[in-house]
Amino acid sequence: MQKSGIILKNQDLELGSANSAGALDALPPGYSDLVPEVDFGPAMSSLVNIGSTPCTVKSSNVSALPVETKIDLPPSDLMQFAGALGTMRSSSSSLVTLDCVSNLQFDGTEKVITGTVTNTALNLKGTFSLKCSFKQSLAVSASLSFGMAVKGGSQLSINPTTAVIPISCGIRIEMSDGTTVTAAVEGSAGAGETAPCEGETDRSCVGIAADTKVIVTSATGALKGYVGSGTYSFQDSFTLPSINDNLGQVGSLLGKSSVRAYRSVPQAISNAAVMKIAFVPGAAKTEILYPAVVAGTKTIFGKDATYGAVSSPKAKCVFSAVKGAKQFALPAVTANAQGATTAKKLTAAQATKMSKALGIKAGSAFVLRAKCGSATTNQNVVYGNT
Repeated sequence: MQKSGIILKNQDLELGSANSAGALDALPPGYSDLVPEVDFGPAMSSLVNIGSTPCTVKSSNVSALPVETKIDLPPSDLMQFAGALGTMRSSSSSLVTLDCVSNLQFDGTEKVITGTVTNTALNLKGTFSLKCSFKQSLAVSASLSFGMAVKGGSQLSINPTTAVIPISCGIRIEMSDGTTVTAAVEGSAGAGETAPCEGETDRSCVGIAADTKVIVTSATGALKGYVGSGTYSFQDSFTLPSINDNLGQVGSLLGKSSVRAYRSVPQAISNAAVMKIAFVPGAAKTEILYPAVVAGTKTIFGKDATYGAVSSPKAKCVFSAVKGAKQFALPAVTANAQGATTAKKLTAAQATKMSKALGIKAGSAFVLRAKCGSATTNQNVVYGNT
């Protein structure tokens, strides 16, 4: 790490006014070492929607539920399901294993997630607030086992998947010395990671591991007059509440006398999250947060698309669609104290007017522009319904 511009005296930081000559050279490099502790799990669990989960019985010694029987969770034939469970209850050796595929839908709703951040180098503590949107359809395969040979009568194991969950968050960091940082966090998380679920007692733990980029859009206090960029990596997990409910019903049908106590008590995962930011002198920036950019895919912007940006706190932001010399402006929105605008959805009427104003059709490329104060940024998008 480059260690230019260090002024340390008796462990105190010599920081001048950001408006004075040479003040920016006083930035201690220790500010780059931030360790956030944020639990994404509850937020993601509350945003995921699961429809009917189709399962196939792969092995069984229960005559009431022969091999290759198809069954859904929640079960469509409650009598058959109850009968099979009754048979399982009568035999401590019986075991039914199902292969299931759940289609998880994240609807893109914004969620505020809070945590803490520490800086050991400077002996600072602070708060870490994120406003995130997860929007993705994700197929997760799992093995689901019922029977007396299984702890608690039922257990689900999520299989690793190559699918990714796009992550877009506006963040605000407030340190104990009064320094604040607003930034955008963008990247993706791989689902089905096993490490975050090791030691987890919840029946439907889905592990995630994320590598994201950080774009600092503004800062105050000791970092006033600085922006920057860096990385944020973490491991975490979330659960599937409806699957847990189904498994709870299974336990009830099996009967208290034959099911050992198995409470869902998720352990707090102390992830090895770390954030590294290289701060450089510069004016406030604007970063488009939504629509999220997913590597290797085209970014679609049309009816029902969510759009938002991160800049400096309270900045007035205007979004425009641009195609050559043609422009279509969307209503202005003011960033909040975190520097993030409220997420907006492009209505059907706006999408139609935009396509006519720009002369574009489905599949046409154009530019989405965000201007917050005097800071402007562009993102290449393609017209279509999301």
